[in-house]
Amino acid sequence: VTLTVMSLSFTILFFLIGFTLSETIADSYSRSLKDKINYNYMMNTTQEENITNVLRQTEDTGWYTKLGVRHVSLYGNDEKILQAMLVAVEEEHYGVKYLIKEGVDVVDIQSDGVMLSTTFAEKYGYKLNDKIALNVLSDSVNFEIQGLYESGGMNNEHIIVNRRFVEFNGEADMYLVNTSNASLVEGMENVYVVNLDSVGSALKKTMDKSLGIFKSLCILCVFSAMIFNINIMYMKSSEEHRNLVLMRALGIGKERLTKNVCIECLFMLILTIAMSIGVYYILINFAMKLMFSVGVNIKMQNIFISLFIALVFIFGIFTVPLTNVRKSKLFDTLREMV
Repeated sequence: VTLTVMSLSFTILFFLIGFTLSETIADSYSRSLKDKINYNYMMNTTQEENITNVLRQTEDTGWYTKLGVRHVSLYGNDEKILQAMLVAVEEEHYGVKYLIKEGVDVVDIQSDGVMLSTTFAEKYGYKLNDKIALNVLSDSVNFEIQGLYESGGMNNEHIIVNRRFVEFNGEADMYLVNTSNASLVEGMENVYVVNLDSVGSALKKTMDKSLGIFKSLCILCVFSAMIFNINIMYMKSSEEHRNLVLMRALGIGKERLTKNVCIECLFMLILTIAMSIGVYYILINFAMKLMFSVGVNIKMQNIFISLFIALVFIFGIFTVPLTNVRKSKLFDTLREMV
């Protein structure tokens, strides 16, 4: 039973990796973005009116946050020079809110306060209420970390300040936009637009191209595992036939033998699905945490595919034993064995 379960589990695992890996990673990343950030477009332009004349901070046109952006540097806790972006938020153009994990939002910070992304803070060892010194042009300015926000893996290096407290000459303006009206965005001129809703599909296409050879290897592994499972099915059917004959000779009824075979079948099915999906989840979750710092989401259709493959093989393995149980002349086989 152990060998059969392991063989079936690896067959399903190779299939899932070869044919659902890119989709699972892309879907998990897209879902994570929607859960962690409140915008679906990022825009850059040198002509502010191209955006503000279209988006009016209403539900019909969409909400937006205007950011002034400038490159800065700072010393990390290990004394290494870090590169970041100083981002100033104007309260009157703060329609898309950050998801605050600790501390206060940008509109509530004090004059010397900044917000860091949780990703940036964890990477470089910063905590709430720590002091940091930012090098802006030739000046060094001291700030206190008063808030930590969720970046969702986007713009992790942004250090947020309130423009009301900071004299700020930005190098460029960026807009974080939340709108369901794609036609408004498409009609903007001289605006560089990043549609975050399409990031997942773009990631999937990129992975599909790079995983071509890997898919071929997975197909080969699945084919090899299928041949191995067929051999196991043949060996198991012969062994099960002899065992059933002996148990019938000892007076065990057909109904009880049928029940025992069905219970074994169900046990193998549950164990196979749990092992294959479990190992698949662990592998993908490790990869997602390593690459994007997000969790994994496995679609129900992948579980149903695994269930179908397991059912096909287990049905093939147990068809012969169930047929033998229902036979009425098993004692002829017993005489041949003697």
